[in-house]
This record gives sequence, C-alpha cells and structure tokens, in this order.
Amino acid sequence: MNEEIKPTESFTTPVTPATPAIQLSDNAKTYILTAAKWGKFLSIVGFVFTGLLLIIAFIALFAAGSIASSEYGTAMPFSVVGYIVFLMCMLALYIAPLIFLYKFAGEAKKSVFNNDSFAMETAFKNLKNLFFYFAVLTIIILALYAVMFVVWGIAASIM
Repeated sequence: MNEEIKPTESFTTPVTPATPAIQLSDNAKTYILTAAKWGKFLSIVGFVFTGLLLIIAFIALFAAGSIASSEYGTAMPFSVVGYIVFLMCMLALYIAPLIFLYKFAGEAKKSVFNNDSFAMETAFKNLKNLFFYFAVLTIIILALYAVMFVVWGIAASIM
C-alpha cells in the first residue's frame, strides 16, 4: 500500500479514443452513475438559481435606481450599487464550478454506458478542474482573511 508511483513510470501512455475499454466492477459503475446523476441535478439547480438571482439583481439595480432618483436626486446610494455588483460577482464565481460539474456528469454517464475510457478521462478531468477551482478559491479567501486580520490588528494597535 505504500507503493509510490513515480511520474516517469506511469501516466506516459497517451489515452486516445481507440484506447481499450475501461474495466470497472458493477459497484464502481453504480457509484459513478449515482455521482453523475447527483452532479447533473446539483448543476442544473445551481444554473436555475444563479439565473434567478441574476434576474433579481438586475431588477434590484433598476428598482434601486428609480427609488434613488426620486428620494436622493439623481444619484443612487453607493451601498446599493456596491451590494448588487458584489452579488453579480459572486454569481459569476459560481458559474465555473457548475459548468465543471455538469460536464463531469455528462461524460461520466457516457463513459459508463459506452464503456469509453476517453469519456471517463474527460469526466475526471472536469472533476479535477472542479476541485482545483475550489482549492484556489479557498486559498484566495484564506489569504483575504489573513490580510483582514493584519489590517484589523494594525488598526486596533493604533487606537
């Protein structure tokens, strides 16, 4: 079990559509199909809610603009615009993992039904991209937290 795979030993055979069929047990195929079904469901629900939130954000932007023009003159309060722009940025960040998840689901299902190793490779590439995306996003968020704590520490020591 402690066998280490050296990069030069494995993964050197290029995988092409003509590569022999993959060999998976029935349980493994069932697990992959279940993951694909749930992945497709979650990605579609994510797309729907992302679209709805985007529509709500645009409606809020125009509604806030009309309210602001009637109460505050012609300028809209920055906090409203800032919040709506922040919401749209968060929605934009949420689209990429949904695409990766949807592609994983489609390719995984295709690979099991057609016994196609190239489709399985594509499915796992999309799953890898999904995990990589969340890992990079997590590192960025942790770095932002670290910067905030440093700034708060400096601000607290000044007071």
